[in-house]
Amino acid sequence: MRKTRNTSKRVVMADDDPVSRLLAARALEALGYEVEQVSDGIEALEAIERDRPDLVILDLEMPRLGGFEACEQLRRGPETRAIPVLIATGLTDTETIDQALRAGASDFIKKPLDWQLLQHRVRFLLRAHSMVRDLRRTLADLSESRTRLARAQRLAKLGHWEWEPGSRRMLWSEELYRMFGLELGRDSTSLEVFLTAVHHEDRSAVEKRFQEAEVECVGWALDHRLIGANGEVRVVRQIAEVETSPDGESERVCGTLQDITDKRNAEQQLRELAYSDDLTSLPNRRMLSEYLESELDPLTARRTPLALLVVNLERFARINDTLGHEMGDHLLRMVADRLRTCVDTDGVLERTKAGLRLARIGSDEFAVVLAQIQSSPDATSVARAIHDALAEPFCLGDTEVVMNARVGIAIYPDDGITAEEILRNANTAMHHAKDADESVHFFRASMNERATRNLGLENGLRQALERDELLLTYQPLWEGQSSGINGLEVLVRWPSEEFGLVTPSEFIPLAEQTGLIPGIGEWVLRHACRQGRRWLDEGIDLPRMSVNVSSVQLRRAGFGEHVQSILAETGLPASMLEIEITESALLSDEASVSQNLAELKASGARIALDDFGTGYSSLSHLVKFPIDTLKIDQSFVREIGDGGQTDPLISAVVAMAHRLQLHVVAEGVETPEQEQFLRLVGCDALQGFGLARPLPADGLARLLAEHGRGPAR
Repeated sequence: MRKTRNTSKRVVMADDDPVSRLLAARALEALGYEVEQVSDGIEALEAIERDRPDLVILDLEMPRLGGFEACEQLRRGPETRAIPVLIATGLTDTETIDQALRAGASDFIKKPLDWQLLQHRVRFLLRAHSMVRDLRRTLADLSESRTRLARAQRLAKLGHWEWEPGSRRMLWSEELYRMFGLELGRDSTSLEVFLTAVHHEDRSAVEKRFQEAEVECVGWALDHRLIGANGEVRVVRQIAEVETSPDGESERVCGTLQDITDKRNAEQQLRELAYSDDLTSLPNRRMLSEYLESELDPLTARRTPLALLVVNLERFARINDTLGHEMGDHLLRMVADRLRTCVDTDGVLERTKAGLRLARIGSDEFAVVLAQIQSSPDATSVARAIHDALAEPFCLGDTEVVMNARVGIAIYPDDGITAEEILRNANTAMHHAKDADESVHFFRASMNERATRNLGLENGLRQALERDELLLTYQPLWEGQSSGINGLEVLVRWPSEEFGLVTPSEFIPLAEQTGLIPGIGEWVLRHACRQGRRWLDEGIDLPRMSVNVSSVQLRRAGFGEHVQSILAETGLPASMLEIEITESALLSDEASVSQNLAELKASGARIALDDFGTGYSSLSHLVKFPIDTLKIDQSFVREIGDGGQTDPLISAVVAMAHRLQLHVVAEGVETPEQEQFLRLVGCDALQGFGLARPLPADGLARLLAEHGRGPAR
């Protein structure tokens, strides 16, 4: 790689006579040149390879490698062959000079060197080389420009013509001959031939332009059809301008003719693609929006209600993830076919045709327009039919797939009077159907209020995280067989000036949806570790602290190392920290999760499996991953003593966990009966509002001083 240097010319001087070399260098340096001195041809080639010089001076006779041989090697290199070479020689016979020129020398100079002559030769060579280089560059640029122009004209299908008013003859370019299907130099190029090739329906318009050019001296731009010699009809764009004489008379008309047939066809195809979904052949969101805009134009005073149904295929992404995108595309086409049957439409939104219409508006979303309905139950009936139809199994190869549809409904004019409002509100209703675990949901104004609140919460939560406005509380875990405290769980709260005390049940799901949860999780972990270190420094007998970690954090590569760095930063012993995870976090990417858990375990921290028994429970998780603590979900604790299967199930879970040498914590303990039962079956720790609510740091410190720690885990 060539290194950066100043703008002065650089010369490599190769001569085995140090005195001659030094004097030559001084003569050239006096002219402002930068000279590098070497003693033979090998050193010269090395210097040239290291930094390409502007000129090389080679002594003819040198040890190791002489001037002829060095020059020949220089000329063989693609990057060095253009460097000018001056041969210095004491031999001036014809044979020596011819050999120097054959070796590639640009010039020669006789030794001993005449320093003034050397300066003159060097200046001349550098100037000549610069001129030749510039000329070569200019010729190369010109050749490249001609090639580009020829290619552009050929690709653009652009012909040129000239015509002198009053004359019938025209001059045509070669491309124009080709467009007309005529033979260059043989067929006539008259104005009559030109006009004859124009489509008969367009000919009068073209003739009028030529007449106006001759009489009024005005040019034109016109698209028209052209008929070639083979009878093929092409669309061309003709542009012409008029050159006038000093007295203002039309002197010459020059024009171009460009074949735009393919462009017109492409535009038509693009128009079709712009309004159609290429996978299902259904109208797309753009066409649906324009249709609704025309149907719901306030100026048309539409009198009949219109319903828009937005249909979402729940968890469609799992099909692509598990079966591949090809199967996913096949499923979407089958869904479109079933929807066509449900709404009794051919899949084309015809503005002139009333009734049901269908479009695909997202990767896993469809829209149904009921242009004429009598009441909301009509829309409900169609929505139920759609849900039931999609609930029937789809066959994807050897696999049967059942799709659960969520349908949101918005009705004009009650839920909006513009296309944008109806689309937005139907989509909002669909999302509420998903959140409420319902198949069909009608839009209500309160949904927008909720969406507005969520947007405000999101912005407020970002600011709270940036301004360090979140708050930590600590809930004690009571020893199962005594009254001591043997642990505490760290919980985050958000006291907002705008929204009041926002509960985790509201802002944590929002943080997960908006991507804020990793930042919040890191904030909680760092501040909890700092508080734990502070308590230890104050002499408080601190039990182990449990900190909840989201599945997003756990899946991130390097999370285990990140926790270790926070422990090192805050000074909290790893043995005082327990990381709480949910079972859902163990299902997505076991490789990264296993790596992070292994690193956490190796650091000395403990791992707790939270909410055990809800939804994703698998006994294999207790063996497969390095779990230390199992936390029984409060939904089981709540049913203790109801006479069902909960009591023996909890007993079995505790016994199984103890056989696996796991610590067992029961969550959500609220009554003395629950506490008594859980102590009886051998739970190691109890947690819940019935025992103690979450406390701020100072309150927790007082509680620890009052009750002290229970036995170590």
